[in-house]
Amino acid sequence: RSYRADEWPRWFAAAGAPCPPLRGPMFDNSVGMALAAQRGLGVALAPPALFARDLEAGRLVQPFAMAVDLGGYWLTRLMSRADSPAMADFRRWLIDAATATDRPHARQ
Repeated sequence: RSYRADEWPRWFAAAGAPCPPLRGPMFDNSVGMALAAQRGLGVALAPPALFARDLEAGRLVQPFAMAVDLGGYWLTRLMSRADSPAMADFRRWLIDAATATDRPHARQ
């Protein structure tokens, strides 16, 4: 399970079921958590988009179609630093890549 204590309770709430007591190892990243699940050490609550190749290859299985939005990411910069053309180009590229409908970047 993730170090984020609210993920499983939120998933169970969305599923309409009580959350059982949480136990087992804690991971600070989704990759390590998914790798443990691949090795049969338990189940992982991981973002399907991040593990699309593993799902397609059958290394991971998504047993329920239900998904829970557990947050997002932020692109930040120091307020003391001016927004440079390189920063603007990177921001534009990142947004374009993240919102692409065919998501080719997730398969690389």
